[in-house]
Amino acid sequence: MKAPLLLSLILFLAACSSLPFKKDKAEIDLTSALSGEAILGYPVSLNELPSEDLLWLSPEVRDFLATLAPDSDSRHRLAALIRAFEEREFLVQYDENSTLSAMETYRQERGNCLAFTLMMVAMARELGAEAYFNQVEVPPVWSHDEAETFVLYRHINMVSESLRGRRVVDFNLAAYDPVYKQFELDDTTAFSLYYSNRGIELMRAGERKQAFCTCERRWR
Repeated sequence: MKAPLLLSLILFLAACSSLPFKKDKAEIDLTSALSGEAILGYPVSLNELPSEDLLWLSPEVRDFLATLAPDSDSRHRLAALIRAFEEREFLVQYDENSTLSAMETYRQERGNCLAFTLMMVAMARELGAEAYFNQVEVPPVWSHDEAETFVLYRHINMVSESLRGRRVVDFNLAAYDPVYKQFELDDTTAFSLYYSNRGIELMRAGERKQAFCTCERRWR
């Protein structure tokens, strides 16, 4: 089973339903919408938007990584990291509703495919390996569990390329199919997907303001 990426494709109808309805049906000013006023009823300041280093690793994790094939090149060090995961030296349980940063994925030992990929990209780069986010165009899967909300599930994994070839690191590599169309994502786009996911998770939890601030962060 492929681990889906929770990618936001959401209609903010529910969030807007409590606002006064304008009989003239005037178009909402874009500035007002982006400030949060059109959705929340009041503007949100920039300092309220989330700010975190999604690829940050603690000194303890970096110390652990330093023990992995320290005298080898980056390719062998990455292979040692993958073996460490396979041998359960550190754990990550799949949870499709947990979009976490690299460090929180490691600490909480859970996450979806984007969370796992954030962690592995951060670790691979710490080992000196070239690593990037890779979106896989799996057949689209839609969810409509809540009124006026649609969610599109996609998949993302990590790719590391060297002179020796291309290595794919996937939550469920046995189910990974290289036939699917795929393409590299730059860090900014991958981080935008993170904030989209978190915004949906917060909205589902009823955290309306936090959901807006998180989704707004993807555009900043």
